[in-house]
Parts: sequence; C-alpha cells; structure tokens
Amino acid sequence: MRNFLTIAVLGLLCGGCAIQPLRLDDCPKFASYTYALPDSGIVDDIHGDLSPPTVTERVGSAPNAAAPDSARTGLAARILRQRTQNGLIESGTPPAILMLSGGGQWGAYGAAFLEQVASRRDGALPPLELVTGVSTGAMQAIFAGQAMDGPERQKALSDLVAEYSITDESQIVKRDDTIGLIRYGAMARLGPLRRKIEDALCAGGDANDPCPRISALGSVHGPTVVVGFVDAVDGNFRYVILNEFAEQMKAGRLSPHQAQQCIAASVLASAAMPLFYQPVVIAKRTYFDGGARASVFEAAVERLVAPESLVAEAQTKRSPPMGPLLEMARQLPPRTVYVLRNGPTYPRSLAYKEVVGGIEAARRAYAIMVNQSEVSSVAAIRLSRPRDDLWLTSADGWDGKLPPDVSGDGAGSGCVAANDKAMFDPQFMRCLRGLGRLKASRPHPWHAIEKIELAP
Repeated sequence: MRNFLTIAVLGLLCGGCAIQPLRLDDCPKFASYTYALPDSGIVDDIHGDLSPPTVTERVGSAPNAAAPDSARTGLAARILRQRTQNGLIESGTPPAILMLSGGGQWGAYGAAFLEQVASRRDGALPPLELVTGVSTGAMQAIFAGQAMDGPERQKALSDLVAEYSITDESQIVKRDDTIGLIRYGAMARLGPLRRKIEDALCAGGDANDPCPRISALGSVHGPTVVVGFVDAVDGNFRYVILNEFAEQMKAGRLSPHQAQQCIAASVLASAAMPLFYQPVVIAKRTYFDGGARASVFEAAVERLVAPESLVAEAQTKRSPPMGPLLEMARQLPPRTVYVLRNGPTYPRSLAYKEVVGGIEAARRAYAIMVNQSEVSSVAAIRLSRPRDDLWLTSADGWDGKLPPDVSGDGAGSGCVAANDKAMFDPQFMRCLRGLGRLKASRPHPWHAIEKIELAP
C-alpha cells in the first residue's frame, strides 16, 4: 500500500512530466532494416475472423511499416547463400537452429551452458546456420553468431560468460525504482547495458578493424543472426538480421559507428520490457521487448528458411547454377532446433514469501506471465514441427540441491540471491553459471521434447 501511495503522490506532483526514454538516433534508417515476422498458419486462421479489407487497413496504416520479406533480399536468400558457399548442401550436413530466449539475469545460466556444451567433442552443439535471440538472448546471439563452429565460436562464448560475470547490478542497469517509474517510465535505465553492448561489439578493435565482432557477423562463414522485438505502435513482432548491418559496414554504406549503433539499438529494443526497463526509441519509433509477443521465434522463422522457401527465392533470382543444389536442398534432413530457455520452466518465486500487493505483486505477476510465454513458445514450436528433433535446456533445478562448488555456500543448497529485489544479483548469477556448466557436462545435456505422433 505504501508503494502505491508513493507512486500516486509522485504522479500527482509530476503530472506534466514527460517520460524520458532511451533514445538512439545514430541509426536513422533502422525501420528499413526491420522485417515483419509472418504468423503461423494457426494464427493466420485465428485472424481470419476479420475481413481482409480490415486487416489490410490495419497493417497498412502503421507508419514506417517494414517492407515484406518478398520485397527484400530477406532471410531465405541469406540462408541459401550461406549454405552454398559453405558447402553445407553438397555435404548433406543437417542444418541446426539455436533459439535463445529472454530472461534477464537468468542469461548467466545460458551463457555458461553454451560455453560448456560447445567445448564438448561429441557434437552436442553442432555447427549453426541460424541463431535467433530475444531480450537477454539477443545479447547472447551476438556472441553465438561469431562463427558456425570451431575455436572462434568457443572463444566468443567464453567472452559471453565474462559479460555475465558482474560484480554489481549497476554494470547492467541504473536502478531508479519508484522515482524511475514516474520520470523514465520504468524502474531501471538501460544506459549501462548500452555501453556494455557497444564495448563488446568493438572490443579489441584497431584502425584496420574498429569493431571485430561486427566484422565477424559480416562473414558468410558464420551463422545468420536474427534479433526480435515488438513495434509499440502496431504491436507486431519484427526482427532484424544483424548480419545485414555488418555487410553494410563492409560495403562502406555504414560507418563502424553506425553499424555499432544499429546493432546495439536492436538488442536494446529487444530488452525494453515496459515498466521494468526504460523505453527504447530508435529514430523516433518506440520498441518493446520481443518477449511481449514471443519468447523464442516459434515456427515463423522455420517457414522462412524451409527448403521450399529457399527454392522459391532462388527461382525468383533466376540463378541457373543453383538447379542441382536446390534439388539437394530438398533432400536435406529436417532442421534440428535447439532451444535455450534462459530461466526455469515453472514460475516459482525467488523470495519464497507471500506477495500482498504494490510493486512486488506487479513483479511477481510479470514473472508468472513471462514464464507462461516462454513455455507456450516452446510448445508452439513442437506443434509446428510435430515429428522433428527439438531439444531444450532450461535453468530448472536452480532451487534444488546443488554441489557446494555450484551453489557457492558450502552447503549444497540451491541458487540464492543476496538481494531478492535485485534485477541482476551477482551472487545468484554466479550460481546460475555453475548450474549451466553442470547441466552442460551431463551425458545428455539437452532434453528431448517428445514428438507428437499423428494419426494416419
């Protein structure tokens, strides 16, 4: 009640105050790089209750609406180029997709899991052709997308773990809590995270290569990296292909600084969950955390890079040498999808206490809704691909009995936060990293999601 009254009083005193979003203006053509993510067939059917003119009117009325994939080079074209230039079609290598969910501080689990599982020699994390990320998963995608496989990928994933090895919450967000809700429209500002992303993109740069991680994203020998967020105006899920910014930099059409700002803007947009993190405005347009619509990219990305989509794309480009390769593409094994849930799959509270009301109740309700979104997104993938291989890892087990060297308390309890109100608690994140390494070291690090047997 006290928190509610505080907010009410401050709201009355500051009725004319304007919310101060995080503005990123050094990527002025950002909207032109965004793609509208197509709905699945089931969702299309649900939308069918609206008459076509109404749907067209709604979509067409959105300012700065992204061009449809058919009008641009698009994801299918890049995947096709990538496969042919890397010999993946000729070798018959099964393509693999890694989907990275949101989760805030729980990303410490995913970072350590990826580093450990990639270091195994049994192919537990195969070469990746596509990496998608939302929120904290968008940050991870930059590093997971540095190389398809090999020492370059391993080094990048080790660097990723370092990004989640903080000593203080202020290294990621600037907490304002109740005052921040009034002044900035959120309890935490994202300035520290912005600097962290910018530094990561250009770490180790020199005069010849100012931003090595961006350059790596521009190589066709790395995976395609896709980051998703929600357009606050029309409410639609959109994505950018981070490699496009890198390719534009390589071609001289974007400066290193502009490419850095465009990629940082993409990741920050994907992390901007209303009320909790500062709103993000890119070139005068507001974006929300991608988790507001989909924790992982569900089936829509799969439709864009399915063999039939690649065939249609190549035929549109009229590339005669592609004929034999396209036939091989049709015969490739189905994609294997790996889903990294940066968090648990059940909504237990960190605090283990009764929640009465106010800000704590809002935080708890938010956590429950996010958890349901995460689980539903994975379920949607299984429904869209009922008989294909789908593998999952999550931070389930965080609150169980863990080895003392993982829990860090010498007693072998679960992961415990030093401050259960913190958004990023260093002690809790340290335990999550230990849990990630532990689960990635098991004989079978990925959990197989049961296939759905369809009736003949």
